Amino acid sequence: MKFLSTFSLLTWAQTLSLALAATRLLPANLTSGSISLDSISPLNVTSLNTTSSVGMPPDPFQFRVPGTTTSLIFSKYGTAIERERLLSILVRAQYSVVKSVVAARGDGPIPQPNLKWNFARLYVSVNQQLEMTWLMLADTLTGIEDFMQDYGYVTVQFTVLDDTAGPVGSGNVGLGYP
Repeated sequence: MKFLSTFSLLTWAQTLSLALAATRLLPANLTSGSISLDSISPLNVTSLNTTSSVGMPPDPFQFRVPGTTTSLIFSKYGTAIERERLLSILVRAQYSVVKSVVAARGDGPIPQPNLKWNFARLYVSVNQQLEMTWLMLADTLTGIEDFMQDYGYVTVQFTVLDDTAGPVGSGNVGLGYP
């Protein structure tokens, strides 16, 4: 199982690195509790896909992150947001987790209780309730992306669940600055 997780992480990191190289994005720097992405230029895109044709699921809605022990409970759906802005934040946040932390030190507990990423007046925040690991955080960011691709890009609150530990964190995707 550990080999599979390591292999999956390496495959994911390699794919992410190729995506970042293709779009000429710079990685965000991990600081004590906050990652600011305002100094990095936005993706050069022309479409503004903010919703899906499927519609939003019931509120609240539990969403399993495929291939992981992590689920997210999404609730309080709000304002439509630009797909590209959210994906830009998530890609950069995932890259910073893998590049700055997991690749350097391996998976382990996250030392700071709150993490925030922001870009172009859109933010993602994750707050620990119990000890989360860096890979749980990466799964959370992937789950946000998967949920929004399936149902639409909106502001939302979420709870992070681990199959073993139960609720381990919470957070939100919002407009403005947290």
